[in-house]
Amino acid sequence: MFLVRVDDSRVQAGFRDVAAAARGLTKVFQQLRAPMRRDQADHARKEEGPDGPWPARKSEQRALKTYAKVRRKRGGATTAKVYRYHGLLGVVPNVVQVRAIGRTVFARWPIKWASAHADGDVVGHGVKLPARSFAWVSEQLGDLANKMIGDHIKAAWDDGHTR
Repeated sequence: MFLVRVDDSRVQAGFRDVAAAARGLTKVFQQLRAPMRRDQADHARKEEGPDGPWPARKSEQRALKTYAKVRRKRGGATTAKVYRYHGLLGVVPNVVQVRAIGRTVFARWPIKWASAHADGDVVGHGVKLPARSFAWVSEQLGDLANKMIGDHIKAAWDDGHTR
């Protein structure tokens, strides 16, 4: 008769370390904020969405890159502000807020009309905006996120009880 005993307590502890690392991804997601911000800015710079290039402006609107807004105050004083538009989405890509909370990293645009640009909608005096999807995750960002998460979990296995 043979009696074999296997002590797998270190392996079990290693799996617990990996499970804890998988739940503790806050640090990884905080590190992903800057690449995500660059990814979103890259979509706007290239003027493309996940399905390809965005629809162009109408030809008569292409030259419209700046405009001035004049306000008259009581007493006749006026103020003027000049707004510059860079690309088809104007200022939308520049105001992206990327947050990492718990096990989530997300980008949001705090402008009310940002979703009208993304989804296409009727705005103003009946102007139909074509959909220009700018809030999406590129394959490169997805690959980077997978690598960073994998490295984080592997480090927990390597540094833990399995040595």
